[in-house]
Amino acid sequence: YCKAIELDSYNPLYHRNIAGSHRELGSYEQAISAYQEVTRLDPSYENDYSSWGYALGELEQSGADIGSYTKQISNSLEFAPVYSSWGNSLWNQEKYEAAIEKCRQAIKLDPTYERAYTGWGHALYELEQRVGDVQAQREDIGNTPQFAHLYNGWGNALHSKKRYEAAAKKYQIAIELDPFNPLFRRNIAGSLRELGNYKQAISAYQEATRLDSSYKDAYIGWGYALGQLERKGSDIQAHIEVFDDTQIFSFLYASRAEVLLDAEMCDAAIQQCKKAISIDSTCKTAYGIWGWALGLIEKAGNTVEPYHTEGIDSASAFSELYNSWGNISYRSGKYALALHKYEKAIYLDRHCKGAYAGWGAAWGIIEQDKQITDNTQFFQEITDSSVFLDEVYMGWGDSLYSVEDYATALEKYQQAIQENKNNALSYYKSALALHKLMRYEAAISNYQ
Repeated sequence: YCKAIELDSYNPLYHRNIAGSHRELGSYEQAISAYQEVTRLDPSYENDYSSWGYALGELEQSGADIGSYTKQISNSLEFAPVYSSWGNSLWNQEKYEAAIEKCRQAIKLDPTYERAYTGWGHALYELEQRVGDVQAQREDIGNTPQFAHLYNGWGNALHSKKRYEAAAKKYQIAIELDPFNPLFRRNIAGSLRELGNYKQAISAYQEATRLDSSYKDAYIGWGYALGQLERKGSDIQAHIEVFDDTQIFSFLYASRAEVLLDAEMCDAAIQQCKKAISIDSTCKTAYGIWGWALGLIEKAGNTVEPYHTEGIDSASAFSELYNSWGNISYRSGKYALALHKYEKAIYLDRHCKGAYAGWGAAWGIIEQDKQITDNTQFFQEITDSSVFLDEVYMGWGDSLYSVEDYATALEKYQQAIQENKNNALSYYKSALALHKLMRYEAAISNYQ
């Protein structure tokens, strides 16, 4: 980096890179000087103001005098990230009061800098756990929308510690300060879900999507809450009347299906998957859950009925369904059935990478047990034409490795390497097998 700077001293990237190396070496004074130079050359480098702040905190932690370095920080708003990140560094050192003071300084420079409010909220939570009374640190908390981020950060800290009721109260204050921010609605909905208040959670998710109709995470959470309410046996009709056929609702149907599947309500889960796919034929999650449900039906000893598979066609997207179905069959010990599902996935989409690995694993077990199958022709087909033959051999090797046949597993992993010399995973798995065989030098070579 020094050489790069000698050749072009006006490129801020090189100063940023050398600053990062200085930080890793613990040379914080040199790192700070380099970050200063970055921001002098390009004042729009926000991340480097933040890194400058972290370096200041690390230097302060080492016990050095930082007075001369703080003189370089001006009172213009672009320096707010310096103070905010400095506060984060102090937070990491459990110096919460000092961290709050840096957040205050950041906000003084830029009252719109959200990260500083969030950091202040996190620090308030930690300080409250240690001293109980944080009134002195709350006196200058205002009632403007910007301070909503403080309460949101405080709520996040409480939620992460599973204190959901207290978190919901903080999120509610955030909503009162800024009722038009969908993030706060989604967050309170998450806490309400954890408390089992599914109807309230659904209302909050709905409001989040009303404020931002493209808010994917809110639709996903809404679907989870709806599924959990349905699992309880509650009447959900009033909660689904607001649905429409816009594509983004596919996320809601898919997450609802996931919850229902977790409760082994396979028929209901499949119906939700079909709805998701009907409005978004690219909803990969829905195809996977549908296949998973079909596999669970078979695993329970039940028959997959025509209405379960109605709507499945030869579109390549259904490869994900068959791959997922094959995974359940494999885990259930139905290896021949798994082979057929993986084959179907590959026929529909020659680039369904996971199906090749699954096929190889199932084939390895069948061959090992000398089971009679009609899959030899298919093996010849993919041997001749597959772009993912390395995945087949890796899956095959995995099945042998799992029964401690390390020598034969190694053969398959090495065949995978021959098929694709640029797949690091093949070398890694070869190294694991060599390690088990106590061929340590060869193992080291493969790890490298």
